[in-house]
Formats: sequence, C-alpha cells, structure tokens
Amino acid sequence: MKESNEEELEIIYHDEEVVVLNGFESAFLGFAERYDFSGAVAVYDKSVILRILMNEHALTESGAEDFFESNVLGSWVGTGTPVFVTIEPMVEH
Repeated sequence: MKESNEEELEIIYHDEEVVVLNGFESAFLGFAERYDFSGAVAVYDKSVILRILMNEHALTESGAEDFFESNVLGSWVGTGTPVFVTIEPMVEH
C-alpha cells in the first residue's frame, strides 16, 4: 500500500466498504472473511505484487521485497487492511 491515502480505493463488497490497492489489480485474488471478523478484506497474491514492483518500478527482487515489506505489508489502514498470501502447492511430508 502506498503511504498516501490518495493511492487507496474503497469498493463495496456485500454492503461493506473494502480497501483495495491501486496499481495492484492483477494481484487481486478476492475477499477474505471469517467468523468474528470485522468485515471482509481484500486478498492479494504477494508474488504478483513483487513481479509488478520489479517490472513497473525497475526494482531488483531484493528491492521489491524491501519495498513490499516497508510500504505494502507494513502499512496499516485499519481493520480493512488487505491480506497478502503466498500461494504454493502443498507438499507431502
């Protein structure tokens, strides 16, 4: 998430406002909900966000990780803050 509120958008999902991230639309997966959770939150694929940062902002992989941790994952916009997932196939042990 960008530090500026101008970069954040709100959309309506089942009559609730949900914070979504401008510029990371291709990383958007859907919405997360759970019991006793204050509304739905947007869910993003972390690997796609990193790819966007590398391709569109000319960052190295390490630079993209640092930027993500500081400016996206590290941003808090209240209970509607998006969730970021790493999608990996299940491995049997």
